[in-house]
Amino acid sequence: MTAPRRIAWAGPWNARSAIAAFGGLVVAELAARGHEVEVFRTETGELLDLPPRPAPGPVSPLAGAPPETLARDYDAFVVNLGDHYGHHGAAIPVLLRTPALLVFHDAFLANLFNGWIVAGGGGAAAGPALSAVYGAGETPDPFLLPLEEMAARRPMLEWFAALAGGAVAHANHYARRLRSVCPGPVEVIPLAFGGGAAVPPPREVGPEVVVATIGHINRNKRVADMLRAMADSEPLRERVRYRLIGPVEPAERAALGDLARSLGVPEPEFTGWVDDADMPRHLAAVDVMCCLRNPVLEGASASLILAMRSGRPVLVSDHGPYAEVPDGLVLKCRPGHEATDVRLHLEALLADPAPARATAEQARAYAEETFTAGRYVDGLLAHIDRVTEHLPAVRAAMDLGRTLAGFGMPPDDPAGRRVADALDDLLDRRG
Repeated sequence: MTAPRRIAWAGPWNARSAIAAFGGLVVAELAARGHEVEVFRTETGELLDLPPRPAPGPVSPLAGAPPETLARDYDAFVVNLGDHYGHHGAAIPVLLRTPALLVFHDAFLANLFNGWIVAGGGGAAAGPALSAVYGAGETPDPFLLPLEEMAARRPMLEWFAALAGGAVAHANHYARRLRSVCPGPVEVIPLAFGGGAAVPPPREVGPEVVVATIGHINRNKRVADMLRAMADSEPLRERVRYRLIGPVEPAERAALGDLARSLGVPEPEFTGWVDDADMPRHLAAVDVMCCLRNPVLEGASASLILAMRSGRPVLVSDHGPYAEVPDGLVLKCRPGHEATDVRLHLEALLADPAPARATAEQARAYAEETFTAGRYVDGLLAHIDRVTEHLPAVRAAMDLGRTLAGFGMPPDDPAGRRVADALDDLLDRRG
């Protein structure tokens, strides 16, 4: 039994945030085990005005909490980061002053960093940050590159990881990036997820098959590939209906409608925003879940877990966290060839639904066993012990870095690298 701890939990804490829903599960589990948890909200602007979620202890804005208090008065300071400045922007000034255990929900944090620049907090830091982390050839003008290029070249994940006392990833595909720069321990813990329990079981496959993509609809979710798969297959054009469950910008909706008409396939059905309470009703009429992503920007995918727990066949792009799902549980599609592989998977399902249904049932059992709050908290508490052991040395390294910067040493100075190497020896990070 772990001794009770006092934990500062920082992250968004409103009904619109999936990360807040995750936090609610984990915080409740921590409280149930006797730990004292205080929530600090990281939202900025109007999002901070949204009503807070229920919590077992106090809830207050992170922006008003002195960093020295967070470092001194709690056994652990845990900060959740995702790629949205409105939900996470208040964390950045605090992280610049005190190291925390960072939970990285996304493998791409460039929009969070850019939001900080736009808000006036980090404009002067953009150039030094890029050169220090990604090399002297990287410049901040322009800062945001095309999405695929940005994800490959400078996702800004490493900049945030360098500020951490330790880190948690939710899948292995981005853990290497974290370990390359994080001065403290890094652990991979499967995402905790509590949604999907109320989703009705799948119906028998009939003449019409409904395929659905859920979440905020954008080009990264490869909606166009699904439409092209339908266009290339007469059985899919005749029997498949495609439903988009979630918000979509007007311009994107218009573009998808134009594409469908040009391909000669039915336009997707748009539901708009759907809250958690209404999601089961929408999913009841869905036969196949579509979780295509390219490039992969998230750490793990709550929508993938929801899809697996629903007991329905799930289409995924075979990279990132989706590739880490054991083979035989989801319908994997080659990145860059999603349209072809979606067509093949769906044609097979239309011809004989039984194999895909059996796969979906195995996926449901796997998801219900793997992505639980109990398993997450087991991993988190053990990792807090490791981070706490390293934290004095991490703080000493960061204090020394600030002192050297105060003397005018630039982030990419070779002398700084020599100091960092010496501190790596102190932290036992060699080998």
